[in-house]
This record gives sequence, structure tokens and C-alpha cells, in this order.
Amino acid sequence: MEFRNVSSNRISGNLPLLPDPSTQTTFMGFKLVLKKIDFSNNSFTGEIPESWSGLSFLEEMNLAYNSLQGSLPKEIGRLSLLKTLNLSNNQFSGPIPDDFRRLTKLQTLDLRNNRLTGSVPEALGNLSNLQSLFLDNNSFSCIPTALAKKAQLNITYSGKVPPCHSDHGGLSLSRTGIIGVAVGSFVCAFGAVLAIALLLIGTKKKRSGNQLSKDAMPKSAKAFSLREIKTMTENFKQPIGKGGFGVVYYGKLPSGKEIAVKVKAADSKQGAKEFLNEVQLLCRLHHRNIVPILGYCLDEEQQILVYEYMPQGTLFDHLHQPSTDSTSSRKGASSSENILDWKRRLNILLSAARGLEYLHKDCKPPVIHRDVKSSNILLTEKLEGKVSDLGISKQAYEPDTDETLNMTGISTAVQGTWGYLDPEYFTSHKLTAKSDVYSFGVILLEVVTGKRAQCQKFPDSEAISLKGWVEEALEENALESMIDPRLKDEYSEEAMVMVVKVALSCLLPEGAKRPDMGDIIRNLLEVLEKEEKLISKSPEVSDEITVTSTGQFSDPATTVTLEGTSLSLASSDSTTNPGWKMSPR
Repeated sequence: MEFRNVSSNRISGNLPLLPDPSTQTTFMGFKLVLKKIDFSNNSFTGEIPESWSGLSFLEEMNLAYNSLQGSLPKEIGRLSLLKTLNLSNNQFSGPIPDDFRRLTKLQTLDLRNNRLTGSVPEALGNLSNLQSLFLDNNSFSCIPTALAKKAQLNITYSGKVPPCHSDHGGLSLSRTGIIGVAVGSFVCAFGAVLAIALLLIGTKKKRSGNQLSKDAMPKSAKAFSLREIKTMTENFKQPIGKGGFGVVYYGKLPSGKEIAVKVKAADSKQGAKEFLNEVQLLCRLHHRNIVPILGYCLDEEQQILVYEYMPQGTLFDHLHQPSTDSTSSRKGASSSENILDWKRRLNILLSAARGLEYLHKDCKPPVIHRDVKSSNILLTEKLEGKVSDLGISKQAYEPDTDETLNMTGISTAVQGTWGYLDPEYFTSHKLTAKSDVYSFGVILLEVVTGKRAQCQKFPDSEAISLKGWVEEALEENALESMIDPRLKDEYSEEAMVMVVKVALSCLLPEGAKRPDMGDIIRNLLEVLEKEEKLISKSPEVSDEITVTSTGQFSDPATTVTLEGTSLSLASSDSTTNPGWKMSPR
């Protein structure tokens, strides 16, 4: 693979760990011999992985227009063939590494609109192939005179950046130079006025194109005024979460019902289309495992969504976040309460799977979520899972058949979160319901291991993905080494192996070979049945959800009879050939 372009999508999360091509390791099904990477115009966060220094064939790297942070890694200096490096419009801080002097092939270096500081390295002037150096809108302390005066170098920077103190005489100019500066200043001033005018016009057009009127909203959706929203949230007093759309605040309706209020941030990459999509979808979706919408607000160019409040936060919170976080969606939870035992985890997975099956099977037309992840599984007071955040969900067309949804796919741009993203969808731009299944498989491994989906470093292992690490543990018959230690020994090993095999079946490269959500539900019911048998042998009997051998599912709030029996996996080779055996549900 010589070129990997995922630009101008809405992919979030950390940048992927790209291995040294000399190891012949594959990433998302490809042998990595990368010459060009374009991950620009996305929502990537975090730092540039050190492992990228192993991409020795790389000639172009474009990471512009993301939310990347941290210092510029000096390891980039090892990319000796690099010709173009664009890191503009991020949040990088600190100095430009001196190691960049080793980029002898570099022709263009674009660092505009970051938070870089310190002096610009004089050694950049020694790069004989460097033609363009863009440094605008940073906080550099000085620029070497030799670099600023270098012939045939197009260098730009904003503000009055002084020459470095080691430069004797500073940036002295001849009379011709002074005239040139004067003329240049006039041209720049005129250009600036023109640019501002065009920017204002463009901003006005963009703003008008990104606004909604109440006429466009479903009649069944309740419209709140901004005044009502401020009253219900006590003027946005208590933030309880933050996502790609914006900040979520805690509030109460006049009736006392608790709510979650999601307010679109000014820099959100989700627009009116996603807002309208979520409201329209949620107004027609009614299922106990889908987070319901209560209303919206469009006053004063705001885009605000009002949901039923989920007091136990998200599955991600419980698996990965300390409950003392000031923006945690769980109020007053202790760290001990944050730990989910194995049975509760299974019940959450089962309820979330039911929500996804409803989207895929029971909705007319069907809906593909497209961003299934542990932070989008919210939890009720009784720790029942509900699927949330349908802003980028894809609704199928009425004529679409099951084959289209599960095999052929719907052509669409790639959107989702890195670590959960289906590689088949990523490479083909064909979205299927099995793309959600892949993401759910990642969640299954998160629940088993306690590791984050984007985790790329594992103890005593060279694996670079959660899937690879789990497969390695199974091959070495070292199941216990990858199970979340917080689970202790309070699980059935047989049931645990079954969940892992279900997860790996969800993660098969070909979507057609993956199970559907109905298959997964049947497996989870069988797993819960095995756990019930284990618990029944202990002196303590749980009052949580139970599954009887006849397929009876019950909890204190409701009783539902499931028609049919459970699903079982083929034995040892089920990770490569699922061999699903199922009876009517």
C-alpha cells in the first residue's frame, strides 16, 4: 500500500499505531509500505505515535485540521525520505525539534496555527531542498536572520518575531530592501482587507447553511426555548460529559424528571445535517435500549438536544475512567462502585445488543448506527445498557434488502471512531450492518480485558491491537493473562472463552462471515445461562437479571418470554469459520 487517504471524514480517536514496515506487519489487512499519509480534516486527538518513525519510505505526511496535541516528536527526523510535512491547524506545543535538520529531502514544512514556542531552529536553513516554511500564528520567540534572509525560501510568519540574539546586527535592510518592505506592506495590507471581507462573506454563508428552522424539525419533537434550557440546567451549571458534538449538562424538567442537555460547541465538526438526522431518527425509534430524545432547542442559532438522563454514565466510564472526573456523567459515584462485575457486564452487553438488533432488524427502514463504541452505551440506574448518539447513523432506503444491508453495503463516506472502525467499510466505503457488528466485537474485547479500544501497547507482547493481543493469548493458552484483573476469579472460564470467540467472530475481515446481532444475543443468553449455573452453586444468589434453561428472561421490572433456544459456536476453529448453528428465536 503506497497511499492511505482518509482525509475529510469524521474519524475521531487517537492516530493508529503504524508499525515499522521491516516487520512485515499488516494494518487493517494491508502490508505497510507507505509513501503518503493523508489524515487531514478529521477529529483525531492525542499525539503522533513514536512508531511512525519506522515508516522509512514515507514521502508525504498530512495531518492538518485535526485536534492533535503534545510536542512535535523528534522521531519524525528519522523519516529521511520525507518531502512534505503538514501539521498545520492543530494544537501542537513546544519547540520545533532540532532533529528536523535531518529531513534533507524536505521541500515543504507547514506548521501554521498551532501553539509552538521557542526559537525556530537555524538548522532548517541548511536543508537545501526546503522551498516553503509556513510558521504563521504560533508563539515563536525569535527567527534566525540567516533563515529569514535565505534566498529561494518562501517563509511566512505572523506578528513581529524578532531575530535571535545570536544574530549580530539583526535583520538590517538596504534602501532597496526598505522600499521593498514598504511596497510589500501595502500589498499585504490590501490583501488582508480583501481576505477579511471574503472570510466574512464565507462565514455568513456557512452559518446560514448550518442553521435549521423549526419548520424542518419533526412535529412530534418538543421545541424548548433557550430560556427554558437555561432554567432547567441552572444556566449550564453542571457539565457531565463531552463529545464530538459538544458539552453535555445535567438538568431537570419542571416535573422533576432528570435530563441530559447536549449543547453543540462552536468548533464542532457535526453540523445541521447530523442534528436533524438524530432528531428525526429518535422521534421514530422507540425501544427500551435506545436512549430517547425529549426535545431540542434552536433559539439564537443554538443547536441543543435534550435526552433522558442516564444516571450511571457510560460503559466506557465504568471500564476506563476514574469516577472522580469533574465531567463524569455519574453523580457521587465512588471508585469501588465504578467496577462492574462479570455478570453486570454481560447484562449491559445483552441490552445494548438488543438495541442494535432493533435498529438493524425491526426499524423500517433499517438504521446502521455507524459509531458503536463503549462511550455510546449509556447506563440506567439499574445498569441496563442503552444505545445513544445516532447523529451520523445511516438510514437505509426503503427498497434496500437484507442483502444490501448485510452483504452489498451502502456507498458512503467513512465516519466513526478509530479503534472501532470496520476495516472493510474503511477500505471499500461500503457500509453494512456488519460494520456495527465489528464495532460491537471491539466492545466485547474491551469488556473482557478492561483495555481501551485504541490500546496499542500490551505487557510482554508485540501485538499492536486489542484483537491481536487477545488472539495471541488464546494461541498461547494464556487466557488469564488478558482478562481484566478486576474481575478476579468470579466468572466461568467456559463462558469467558465463549464471549472471546464471539468477539473474534465479529472481527473477521469479511463482513459476510460475521454474525448478526441476533446471533450475538443468542450467544450472550447462553453465556448468562452458564454463569447462572455457576452462581447457583454459591451461597449468594443474585437478584439481578436471570436466564433460565427454557429461555425465560426476567428481571424485577419486566418478564419477557424468548421464543426459541440459544446459539452455539463451532469449537476450535470458530474464529476463522464461525459455523453458526441456530434454532428459530
